[in-house]
Amino acid sequence: MADQAIATVVAVQGKAYARDENGQLRELQPGDVIREGETVVTPEGGSVELALADGTPFAVVDVPEMTLTRDIIAERAAGADESAVEDETVEAVLAALEEGEGDILEDLEATAAGAGGDGGEGGGHSFVRLARIVEETDDFHIQANLAAPEAAVPVDQDPLITVDAIDDEATTEPGESVVIPVQTNDVFIEGSIVTAVTQPENGTVVINPDGTVTYTPNEGFFGEDIFTYTATTPDGNAEDTATVRVTVPEPAPEPITISIDDVTVVEGETAELTVSLSGPSDQPVTVQFGTLDDTATVSGADYDPETGTLTFAPGQTSAVIQVQTNEDAILEGTEQFLVNLSNATGATIADGQGVVTIIDGSLPTISINDVTVTEGQTAELTLSLSEAVDGPVSVQFGTLDDTATVIGGDYDPETGTVTFAPGQTAITIQIQTNEDAIEEATEQFLVNLSNASGATIADNQGVVTIIDGTEPPPPPPPPPPQPEPQFASITGPATVVEGNVTGEYTVSLTDTANTPVTVTLTYTGTATDGSDYTSQAQVVIPAGQSSTTFTLPTIDDYIADNGETIVITISGLSGGGFDSLSPDPANNSVTTTILDDTVPNTEPDPDVVTLQVIAVDAQGNPLGDPTQNEGAEEETLYYKVIAQDEEGNLLTGLDGTNVDVVFENITAQDEDYTPSGTTVQIGAVFSAALVDDAFADNGEQYTVALATGEGQSFTQNVYETVELDGGVVTSTITDDADDIVTLTLNDVTVSEEDSGQATITGSLSATPASELVVT
Repeated sequence: MADQAIATVVAVQGKAYARDENGQLRELQPGDVIREGETVVTPEGGSVELALADGTPFAVVDVPEMTLTRDIIAERAAGADESAVEDETVEAVLAALEEGEGDILEDLEATAAGAGGDGGEGGGHSFVRLARIVEETDDFHIQANLAAPEAAVPVDQDPLITVDAIDDEATTEPGESVVIPVQTNDVFIEGSIVTAVTQPENGTVVINPDGTVTYTPNEGFFGEDIFTYTATTPDGNAEDTATVRVTVPEPAPEPITISIDDVTVVEGETAELTVSLSGPSDQPVTVQFGTLDDTATVSGADYDPETGTLTFAPGQTSAVIQVQTNEDAILEGTEQFLVNLSNATGATIADGQGVVTIIDGSLPTISINDVTVTEGQTAELTLSLSEAVDGPVSVQFGTLDDTATVIGGDYDPETGTVTFAPGQTAITIQIQTNEDAIEEATEQFLVNLSNASGATIADNQGVVTIIDGTEPPPPPPPPPPQPEPQFASITGPATVVEGNVTGEYTVSLTDTANTPVTVTLTYTGTATDGSDYTSQAQVVIPAGQSSTTFTLPTIDDYIADNGETIVITISGLSGGGFDSLSPDPANNSVTTTILDDTVPNTEPDPDVVTLQVIAVDAQGNPLGDPTQNEGAEEETLYYKVIAQDEEGNLLTGLDGTNVDVVFENITAQDEDYTPSGTTVQIGAVFSAALVDDAFADNGEQYTVALATGEGQSFTQNVYETVELDGGVVTSTITDDADDIVTLTLNDVTVSEEDSGQATITGSLSATPASELVVT
């Protein structure tokens, strides 16, 4: 049978080869296997010792070549009796073997010589098969020529077929293999066979079936590499070795290139594009850049245009371009604009266009859940919209093989588009799984979302797990890990001067929000919402961000309330897409102290409270002209001190506080009226009782005003600034028409001796204001 092992090489002297039926030579080494039909080639001086398949030795010597077949082995095989050499002839055999001359058959009987013992003319063989010698001897190995008496004795001579291998040269690029036809320039008569190569220091060489060799340089090597090859004649009797030099040129340095990356931002954020060099340069590198509209436009206020020149200092390999995107209230899809590179110096542009994708911060998000079904059931996956919107929202979906496959009949593929109607937040898609009789492990396939319109995709992949119907249900999954708690905190300014806007309050999350977060705020403290400040009930942290800021306007008032506090507390949180979100226990409130914008009563202040004396009736109602009043003698005139703001509005915060007033006479006398007091209470009625007299003094006047200087003891801490009005109330006293002054004369008695005069005394019922002449 062809290709079956027939012998194994035990030892080789000199060189020997095995040639297959295609003429291919291989050099033999101990341990090589000879297959049936192969020819053993032994150039001059070579020999091969074989071990046949049955373990018996077989030697090939002094013959150019021998084809080994089962027939030739059987032809030369000897039986046990034929192969036995008895004691009486062993000496002659051993002597013949040791001398190596003559014919060993002459010393053996025909029956001991085996098949070759009776060879006649031309019947000799150039091999020996010595099976055994019936004698106990030390181990030895011997080979001898066995030929017929007429066989010619070999004579040393030059081989008739020769080969002259000529050195070769080749060139290849670093890392690239090269095929070298080394035989092309060799000198030979009937061809040659490349039988061996040495391995170079910096690469590898293999012999190809067509006699060429392939050299492959080691990774990163450049320079000269050397190896040799051996060419052998087809008969194996001659060979020659030549040297091959392979040149691997040093690679040219890679040119420096410039590229720009793509980025995605939420509208309102700054897009930062990185421009990179492929490697450092020892010279400055410059490149110009400029933005260009795509679906996002400058005219649509989607972004601010930018142009300029980037300069890379020697050794610098990256630089950043910043482009501001603009937030708006328009619900719109994802947009993009371009940043182009041009006019590079010191490098070439490999990627000259960066794409900036702007995600609408106000867009809702779409997500898909995972489900588990038993094979044969319909998998129902829910697509969820983070919030209801007024416009339509659509997204495409499609199934994708994982361990469960369509070709394996595990499920039916599905693709399509789902559309959320205005106000709708959930849609279900159905995918049929298929039952089979195969017992198999749990499998899964995927449902992917893509190409959303009117929303962004937050979770783009649903996993459908199929449980084999023949398997018991799997054990319940371990409890999910406790979600890492997410907290919201608030910080803000410590103080604000009333009338100003506060500094920024910042509401922060411990992680970035997946969906918008609504933060509800509660206000406490000693300050009053609406009169001391204007509150903001809620703030929103946009999706993709982790904080937001806000400010509060404060109200300037008249009240001396320096040090009032605003305490803002996070009282509610919703949204964000977190498993857990709560106020940070340590930072869930902030306190801001409101400072008055002036020190009361010490400096000008636009918010001034004025005290004023006005004329009133007995019930305290202002008279038509509160700056004057009039009364007849024995009547009472009434007054009141009031507090007013700059618009004339009556203020009651100081009612009951003492203030000093002063009565000043114009034409009246102190005796004409009697004040109820000069220290009165603000907001309370005080009076002056008019005194009836007999004088004709109609129209006498006096004034009532607020005391000033040391005569004023008024103090307060209610309003920031209180000023005393310098105006007066002018009071007029009218005479009582019924007042009659009488003159009474007394009676007297005189004597004639009293010089003829009598003194009569007259008395008036009231003291005259001026000299009275009675006639």
